[in-house]
Amino acid sequence: MIGIVDNPAGFALYSTPIHEKQKRQPEPELFSRVPTIKLSNNRILPQVGFGVAGRHIEHKEIPLIVSRLLQYASSENEGGGGISIIDAVNDGAGKEDLETSMTKTVVALVGRAITFFMKESNRAINNGVDVKKPNEDSYDYTNRLEVHVLISLTGSDLGTENTLKALNDLTKELDGLVPPIHDLNDLDATSWKANLVDRRVDTRLHVLLRLPECYNDIHRAVPCAVNESANLGLIQPWINSWGVLERLYESNIIHGIGIDGATFEDLNLLLKHIRIAPQMYRGDVSQALDSYGRKMGVHSDNEYLHVEGLLKDKNITFLASNVAGHILEKKELVPNAWSLMQMLGKILFHSHREMLLSQEGSSEIINESEDDYYSVTRLALAYLVRHGVIALPRAYKPEHLVDDSPESVGGLADFLTDRRVAEIGTALKALVTGRDLDEEHGLGTEDEDAVAVVFHNEMGEDVEIVHHIARDSHYNGLGEIREGDSNVFTAMTGDTFEVYHRGRIIGKHKVAAKEGGADDFIISDKTLDH
Repeated sequence: MIGIVDNPAGFALYSTPIHEKQKRQPEPELFSRVPTIKLSNNRILPQVGFGVAGRHIEHKEIPLIVSRLLQYASSENEGGGGISIIDAVNDGAGKEDLETSMTKTVVALVGRAITFFMKESNRAINNGVDVKKPNEDSYDYTNRLEVHVLISLTGSDLGTENTLKALNDLTKELDGLVPPIHDLNDLDATSWKANLVDRRVDTRLHVLLRLPECYNDIHRAVPCAVNESANLGLIQPWINSWGVLERLYESNIIHGIGIDGATFEDLNLLLKHIRIAPQMYRGDVSQALDSYGRKMGVHSDNEYLHVEGLLKDKNITFLASNVAGHILEKKELVPNAWSLMQMLGKILFHSHREMLLSQEGSSEIINESEDDYYSVTRLALAYLVRHGVIALPRAYKPEHLVDDSPESVGGLADFLTDRRVAEIGTALKALVTGRDLDEEHGLGTEDEDAVAVVFHNEMGEDVEIVHHIARDSHYNGLGEIREGDSNVFTAMTGDTFEVYHRGRIIGKHKVAAKEGGADDFIISDKTLDH
């Protein structure tokens, strides 16, 4: 029987903000504004960082961007949190040798900027504060700054010897900020630590691997694993490189290891041949939306056709790169979705401001912008943070760090209701797919007591939705939901929705979520439980 069933992976499960204030006794409260996440290895990363590698980022801007980021992250600044993350991964410059050269240049500029900041920032030492040396059990985020740097290897840098050489070259560019990497027979960093001048800034290196693309007979990109024997020349070096990372990770030479984009089939193949699973997966925003937001266009019982299900199963944290770029590039194609995001930015700015004004001592974080709205980018970052994703927008200028500072994004993420999260997710999906919302979508109204009601059509055929408004017994036809699509409507608690297929009613749903909440329901051929 065709019907509606509760969605086990819907937004209704995200009713509680996932970013609680973290405490380390007897230290004072930490990360009071900076959203953080604990990886599968129990190490902590901030959920908002910035990318500094890209064809459109001028090299002369990189030291300024990194310096500004570290200033914000420093615990000297209220809300700084003592932790930051820099994405130095180059997403491709067209030619492999050019990509390698650009990566080395970016890493060198990042290293110099960190070193300069270390030399200029010695408040704890100058003031005679007893600064704790970092160790595996605890970290003094109050008086130290932990800087996480992401790099990625691919192509000719894959394979045991090639990976060791590439990492040797890149760690040299970091000029002593991280332990040197020579060979697998010399993984003792004792002498490096003994000669390290402690300026209360600790650089943590994370290394990602990217498997080169494989192609079929008609030169279409396909997972390498679909023809493992034919693509062994690409797959085996990738696996061998992972073995190198495992050794370096186990020796605490590098802080974390991960994958820079891979299909489900290829990642699944890698997992069968390795000892230590990745802690991170770096991908684009559309993957993040499918993975952690509503399953738009993805049947819930077939999620393993996509890499997102595997990431969840193995507790691999998603890193969304170039967030603003992916969202903004299609805004002209989806004016209704773009307008909804702008409208939500204005509504949320004023309601958030009103809430902050009611709290004592909040004035210093209210007057951070002359604008009277939240940008589309900030809404997108807050949405990702709310769902446990690490967001890494690119910073083309130091000024870009102002609007999207981690503490500002984290504050907004915690403020969002489930209803607003659902509305933002709907607009974001349209922005990354290029499929616009209907002009009369009915979302983004100012009434905060409304509920977001989400229907996912997994029937394989179009259906029609009718909304019964309880307060005045009025029926309102809302139109079709195409097969494979998800639609979001606003309603009030107690309203009823009827689903029709070929003129026959196939199910009803009564809105149970409280004001500001969200209900998710799947339209499928499963039996109704009503």
